[in-house]
Amino acid sequence: MEQNEPVDIPFENEVEAQDFKNYKEWIEKFKIESWQPELVVSGVAIFATVQLPDLIRSFFEISSTNAEGIFRYALFLIGIYLLIVSFALMANFLFHFILRTFWIGMVGLMAAYPTGIIFDKITSVSPYFLEQYQKRLKSISHFTWRLDRFCSAIFSFSFMSILAILGSIIIVLLGLVITYLMLKIVPDLSFKSQLIVLLIVLSVLALPSMLGSLSLVPGIKNNKRINKYLFLSYWYGNPMFAFLVVKPFHYVSLTFASNLNFKRYAFVIFLYFFFLMMGFYAYDRFNPITSSLNSIQVETNRDFYSHSSFEHSMIHAMYDNLRAENQMIPLASIQSDMITDDYIRLFVHYHKNEDQWLKKMCVTQAEFEPADSLSRYEKASLRDQNALQCFQTYLSIQIDGQEQNNVEWLFHTHPNKGEQGVITYIPIANKAAGKHVISIKKHVPKEEKNPPRNIDIPFWIGS
Repeated sequence: MEQNEPVDIPFENEVEAQDFKNYKEWIEKFKIESWQPELVVSGVAIFATVQLPDLIRSFFEISSTNAEGIFRYALFLIGIYLLIVSFALMANFLFHFILRTFWIGMVGLMAAYPTGIIFDKITSVSPYFLEQYQKRLKSISHFTWRLDRFCSAIFSFSFMSILAILGSIIIVLLGLVITYLMLKIVPDLSFKSQLIVLLIVLSVLALPSMLGSLSLVPGIKNNKRINKYLFLSYWYGNPMFAFLVVKPFHYVSLTFASNLNFKRYAFVIFLYFFFLMMGFYAYDRFNPITSSLNSIQVETNRDFYSHSSFEHSMIHAMYDNLRAENQMIPLASIQSDMITDDYIRLFVHYHKNEDQWLKKMCVTQAEFEPADSLSRYEKASLRDQNALQCFQTYLSIQIDGQEQNNVEWLFHTHPNKGEQGVITYIPIANKAAGKHVISIKKHVPKEEKNPPRNIDIPFWIGS
């Protein structure tokens, strides 16, 4: 029987009691061979987590272009959090898989040499070294036993992490949904006001967890009446409980807490996550292809490399022929770095966040009211015409500093990843061979504190 397990477990009938007894016997046998399902699950988990970063980057790209206001930044932070989590889980399961494979090798070694280390037959080391080996190296069976327990602990820790991550994501997503519904009732709030609403909602959702931590306060810890209400609010008021996360999480976490040296393992976990964060930062920021936090700026340790100015850099994502597979167009794109056509095809990606500027400059679609006598199609055509006139005011194009007049925009969904925006074709047949730069300027109200940067895309015309 497990230590501190309740002796009298209530069962509805004798059949259920017998079933539980049989289950206990099966569990005892299963624990001996638990390494087999652990290896299978770890292998599958490694394969699954390797796919996660690309999926999360897709989520990040979609949310960054289709959300606005506080939701855009909140989803951006969730994307970063999920990326870190995916690397954490990948490292956990990979570490477990390697150690468990090593454990299998040690078991094979025990099968080949049942007697283990025979110190009396070792003559290739000094007597002092041999004495120290005997003192520090216990039997192989003891080593494999400890390694077996350590592997199982890592495996359980990985799933405890998944439960904790799932719970935190549930709280944040629930907070975003509630905030979204509240802002539908009270629209047109400033960014700061939206942030305050979101923080208040998240604080209310996290309140049960914070109340649970009050039970550790010296003046409250031994007060049974106060602890009763704190526990009820923590257990039943937590949003995670409704999704069956709290109970499984506590089974695992309290088992660890009651069987491990807390200070020692807390320090190991801290170091683990510290080095994991450093590894994630290095991987994601110094990789020019997979950088997910900023599709333009890539960190470098070179003293004289680019500081991410558009006019002096070639951003591969801005060329249809150079863009990596499944990479989203960040701001704009042209067909190629080497232009052989008489026209340059320019696509400008329209981000949802730009609505904040367009609404201040143009007649909105809600305000634009075509005549009732028009057909449904005619009304839609006039609305599109009104929106394109807005883009005519919002965007201006230059080539080598020369303003391009009579630019005609059309709505376009780019075949790359379905990016929505506007497209135009600009004649360049009279341009000389060599390097040129096409510039896109976005005109926003003068009072804007953080106006968008001009976009410069260099290209070459062959002789």
